[in-house]
Formats: sequence, C-alpha cells, structure tokens
Amino acid sequence: MRLISVEEFKKENKDLLKKWSKMSKEELLEEIVKESTDAMNMCERVQLFMVECTDMSKTNYTLDVIKTLISEKKEREIADWCSMTVEDSEGDDQYILSEVKEKAKEGMWSEN
Repeated sequence: MRLISVEEFKKENKDLLKKWSKMSKEELLEEIVKESTDAMNMCERVQLFMVECTDMSKTNYTLDVIKTLISEKKEREIADWCSMTVEDSEGDDQYILSEVKEKAKEGMWSEN
C-alpha cells in the first residue's frame, strides 16, 4: 500500500467521504480514534504474522518481499518435514510414501 494525496483519496473513496460528510465533529473524532487505533494495532498483527510466517520481524517490507519470505519459509518447512520423515522411516519407502500421501490429503502443501 502506498501513501496517496488527499485528492487521490477523494477520488478513490467517494462513499467513505459521503459518510464522513454527514458526521458531526464529535462523530468524526470518534471515527479518527477508531481508525488510528486499528492502524496502530495492525502493526502488532503484521509483526506477529512476519515472525510466525516468515522468520522475520520487520514490518516495512513490500508486499512482493513478504510473499517471497512466506514462500521461502514454506519451502524450508517442507524440506524439514521431508528430512524428518526420511529419518523416521528407517529405510522403509512405504512409510515415506504413506506419510507423503497423508500430508497431501490433509492439504499441508496446497496453495490457497
């Protein structure tokens, strides 16, 4: 998301501006407080997401960088799981195959 000018905001958010124009000063202040609080809380949510889903904690990445970090973490998790499964298999290929089938059935690696 990029920062936009007031004029761009007006063009892109006509319904929101219409709603705001009908509010009193007190109602607008209440709306500003709610939106600001949500924006501040969003930073915490994004930081938690970054730690849990990408092994990173900074929150100022672009969307494309975040998508890449998520993909990289998913690949590492799959590689770790495969290594663990091979170690646990004690050379039994049928065990490996059944574990892979089970994970595929669960949707572990499905793209949503």
